[in-house]
Amino acid sequence: MKYLDYTVEDFVLDGDFRQWVINPSKERNLFWQKWIEAHPEKQEIVKQAVEIILQLPIKQYEITEEEIKNISLRLERSIDLHENPSAGWKTKTIPLNNPVISAKSDRRFYSRKVKRGVSVAAAVLLIFGLGYYFPLLQKFVFPENAPSKAKLTVKENPRGRKSTLFLSDGSKIILNSYSKISFRHPFEEGKREVYLEGEAFFEIEKDENRPFRVFTQNMATTVLGTSFNVRAYPEDLDIRVSLATGQVRIDNLNKDIDTQILSPGEELIYVKSKDTFQKSKFDLQEVLSWKDQILFFRNADEATVINRLEHWYDVEIEVLNKSPKPWAINASFDNRALESVLRTLSYSMDFDFTIDGKEVTITY
Repeated sequence: MKYLDYTVEDFVLDGDFRQWVINPSKERNLFWQKWIEAHPEKQEIVKQAVEIILQLPIKQYEITEEEIKNISLRLERSIDLHENPSAGWKTKTIPLNNPVISAKSDRRFYSRKVKRGVSVAAAVLLIFGLGYYFPLLQKFVFPENAPSKAKLTVKENPRGRKSTLFLSDGSKIILNSYSKISFRHPFEEGKREVYLEGEAFFEIEKDENRPFRVFTQNMATTVLGTSFNVRAYPEDLDIRVSLATGQVRIDNLNKDIDTQILSPGEELIYVKSKDTFQKSKFDLQEVLSWKDQILFFRNADEATVINRLEHWYDVEIEVLNKSPKPWAINASFDNRALESVLRTLSYSMDFDFTIDGKEVTITY
């Protein structure tokens, strides 16, 4: 079997292996579980490869031949530096996306094969940094009963960045920009608990013996297996839990008897100032579009639009004067650039704008 001779580099560059890491399925999980059980001597190499792939940015973009050559040269120089620190070459952080890694079939990008998998892992981590940390992929690769203590894992997205996490139980979390989530890895016995600030969409694997709990300020959302969205930014006046599938229980941590059950299509709003719950129906598109890279507004006022744009694009927006008419924006922007979004809005709200780096000015 070809995998028996694979180094860390070979696994990272292998398309089937990357698909298992990036887009796991029951079939792929079953194959790799059996393969790792049959070849335990390869577990450490597989672990290193998984860690590298999960740290790469998930956003796709086109990359030129010149950029590929530059990345290749820097990768080799970084490997040389790792093997010979006296070389004194100073590295810089270089963005690398899946299109680069997918170029295994064209081996001209690499002038020589790396001698040791450890060198590759060290070099890749050295070049790309640690800004895209994800928890390890599946518990059968890194079993929870391994002789290691649970550590607190924190994933925080700045404004303008979204990310996807796969937990050790197979659950999936899509974390919105300007959001932070923390949890113990591996989960403590009998518990699956995460703490959220900001917004996230959860797809939870069912485990009747270990309910999944999401803590947000004064609320705890408990599920067995379902998908739902939680919006809990500290500056918002309320916290919203919107249920897509399954069923959840929501407890007010300030009141022992204040518990609500949600069914699909229902949303629970916790009003911070009143310490009370309000249940209602919600618009699936309006609430969940963000996780599909769609910026969606329904009857949004000026403050809502400005706040969302700042989070989405990591900018600061200054409005120099007052709008002559109230905003009530109904629009959908599918992975559009900030300039394109502002231009569209300016037509309907009659304003001019300038973009200077991360500073945006709006003038009516």
